[in-house]
Amino acid sequence: MPTPPSVEPALRAWIVERVKGHDASHDIGHIDATVRHVKRIVSGWQGEELREAAVLAALAHELCDAKYVDRPHQSLSELGTFLAPLATGDVQRLVLRVVPHISFSKRLARGGAAPDELLPDELLVYHAVSDADMLEAMGATGVVRTFVYQAVHGGADAGKAWRGAADHLTEKLVLCADFMASHYAQQEARLRLARMRRIVRELAEERAL
Repeated sequence: MPTPPSVEPALRAWIVERVKGHDASHDIGHIDATVRHVKRIVSGWQGEELREAAVLAALAHELCDAKYVDRPHQSLSELGTFLAPLATGDVQRLVLRVVPHISFSKRLARGGAAPDELLPDELLVYHAVSDADMLEAMGATGVVRTFVYQAVHGGADAGKAWRGAADHLTEKLVLCADFMASHYAQQEARLRLARMRRIVRELAEERAL
């Protein structure tokens, strides 16, 4: 059963306003793609509230990104206030507990491990959203998003920004495939990893000409 229609569109409209200042690598297009992956991951789950929480957490997963948000705790509090009249207590708990942990850099710092402070149902939702977010960091999409981010934040030295993007792809984002929890994400990650490596290799060959 899909997420109740009154909750998902309302949260999405609220999120659109919150991410207006994000560059195209972390905008509503990225968020929508993450949500689509999550819906595929949770399609076979038992428990409507778990499925709903995963979708809503995917919608909100950029709210605590320190690259774009000055006060992540305040953003999370505002999310809680927004969800209070719309979602059950368990759904609110799951979303608010999971969203602050969705971060590939934090995942890398833990050697790929998931947060150990999450309860079992929270961990399930975390893995669904983390899988989806990492998939969008891979493949052709991951290449484009990485170069967009570097173009905006990499500074005036174009060569340095280019190298920074290439290094991030080949040294860090390739590791995403090792961290996937769901069968869907594992299968999709294999395809995207091969595609990403091919694109990076071809870019390097063209730059050498």
